Amino acid sequence: MRAFLLAVAAFVLCTVTLPGAARSDDKTVYDVVILNGRVMDPETMFDEVRNVGIKGDTIATITKDAIQGKETIDAKGHVVTAGFIDTHFHSLDTFAVKCGLRDGVTTGMDLELGCWDVKGWYEGKKNNWPMNYGTTVSQEIARMAVHDAKDGIDFSKPIDAATMSAARAASRNDGVDGWSMTRSSTEQMNQIMKLLDEGLRQGALGIGSTVGYMMEGVSTYEMFETQRTAARYGRLTAVHHRFHASNNTPTEAPTSFNEIFTNAFLHKAPLLVCHNND
Repeated sequence: MRAFLLAVAAFVLCTVTLPGAARSDDKTVYDVVILNGRVMDPETMFDEVRNVGIKGDTIATITKDAIQGKETIDAKGHVVTAGFIDTHFHSLDTFAVKCGLRDGVTTGMDLELGCWDVKGWYEGKKNNWPMNYGTTVSQEIARMAVHDAKDGIDFSKPIDAATMSAARAASRNDGVDGWSMTRSSTEQMNQIMKLLDEGLRQGALGIGSTVGYMMEGVSTYEMFETQRTAARYGRLTAVHHRFHASNNTPTEAPTSFNEIFTNAFLHKAPLLVCHNND
């Protein structure tokens, strides 16, 4: 396991050169050599068993030839490649992150749900998180802040997938999941867009939308404006689209995809579809 992790880390942390062959008389002693691994580079479609030599922070050679290093890792039976980027990484607790790292995930981001208090969320991760991170500002939690403001939800600190269950439970204190069920008035929609805009100003990578859980509450107009808010910054909307877990007809999920795709097309904006709900 250690060999695999170090092999992945090497590719993540180093400047990758194109796969080449070292001279057969190469006497260089590299800082680290990773031997016998299945070296994969998705960008160039390279996929061969090779030895990798690293000097400093640079991958100096990828070769079939024998090479020597101050530290040697035998990666036989393992894949040596760039770290994986997971854009649907809900498990934002320390144990889950360790599991992700052992699967080769070096960037884990929950772009679907996102978070509340983007600035505070980033500050909590800085120098305290073992993998690369990023987040979106959450449409769902912004709707909570407007429609469930009196239900006792603690908005004084960041909320993300790891703490979301408590916020959802509190939203039912008045007997109504406002974030999910309540249609926004024009004034309420403007309040929601202001909260989303502030999250983008604080550095969110885009807006995370779980509209599939908010079908009754989020009008098509509100969804259009949500995607437009992200588009103003040239950033994505990551969407779990409507008709979640519905198999009533074969056309519902394509219809809900059409909604968010058309909005993205009209706004000339990035879109990440988080689920194929069929």
